[in-house]
Amino acid sequence: MKCTYCGEELNPGSIVCSNCGTMVSEMESVINAAQNINSSTFDTGKMGYNSNIETQRINYSGRGAADYIPQYGTTLNSLNEKKSKAPVIIASVAAALTVIVVAAAAIVWALAGSGENTDLGSAAEEEAVSTEAPSAAPAEKIVTVVVTEPPSLDEKYSAVKVSTAAPKQDNLTYIERTMYVGNCSRSITLRTEPSTDGAEICQIPYGASIYVIGYVNDQFALVTYSGKKGYAMRSYILSQQPQAGAAVADKKSNSSEQRYSDAQIEEFVKNSLIAFVDGINSGDGSYVNQYYSSALAERERKIFESISSRVESEKIISLSCSLESRTERYATVVRKSTIEVVYNDQSVKSIPETYVYTVDISGSDLIITELEER
Repeated sequence: MKCTYCGEELNPGSIVCSNCGTMVSEMESVINAAQNINSSTFDTGKMGYNSNIETQRINYSGRGAADYIPQYGTTLNSLNEKKSKAPVIIASVAAALTVIVVAAAAIVWALAGSGENTDLGSAAEEEAVSTEAPSAAPAEKIVTVVVTEPPSLDEKYSAVKVSTAAPKQDNLTYIERTMYVGNCSRSITLRTEPSTDGAEICQIPYGASIYVIGYVNDQFALVTYSGKKGYAMRSYILSQQPQAGAAVADKKSNSSEQRYSDAQIEEFVKNSLIAFVDGINSGDGSYVNQYYSSALAERERKIFESISSRVESEKIISLSCSLESRTERYATVVRKSTIEVVYNDQSVKSIPETYVYTVDISGSDLIITELEER
């Protein structure tokens, strides 16, 4: 079948002519109408003619046919002109739709671009916030730790230790170890000041252990005893606990009686050697003022400094003292000992010694006036 308007061959089952766009159903309507006219006549009286006119067979070969179709009151050419406007209308509608679609796409693209900028702006703001965050975070952390974090048990106990420990004093030579009371008859006085004018805190009995914080000067030491802190005379402080029964006789007793027993004098000499070794190990040579007379103290101090410069440490291996003789004023004591010496080059040597001491026993305090090696 061919299109009645453009003559294009139609494909079987086609709905529209692919060349001119005419609907196949309209072609069929025209063909049916033409077939009806082929065998009928018109009433010419109605049309203004005086005779019957035979209808002519319509030429369906294509566009341009001028055959008249009475019931339509027009010609095939006018019909063809109307039909030919359909593709233009369809194309116009398609063009309008295309414009609308393009416009809509442009609007969507513009909105999408604006959203991108907004996202970029948000991202920039977030980046700015994140950039500032590191500087703010440490301050917040410090405040949290200081204000809200409870102290640990170690911190609590360390605070207790600090509050109970003796305050450091610039004028002290620190010893900080346990020592003992000796060289007295029954007890010594713990005082509020490093002077014999200081008020009495309590009495410390002979042989009692005390904690020596340090030496204030050549005469007094800062000590604690039974929870009390004060000052005691260094001449009564010993490195080792004295022997029982070696207490010095009461100095208020009759002068005709012996003030010191042989054991007390021997104990005094032993303590002088212990003080010497402790001084070498600590670097403190002030012990000489406690045990030696002023005439002998200077010599002993030089000996101490000479030995201390060559020796790293000393230790007493053995020690014994025996009183050889005594008068009302002096006593002679022989001291035998073995001392292990560690020199600065780490060499170790055990040195046996025998020394003879002359001790003044006439005064209120025992004092060494002579010392000779035998």
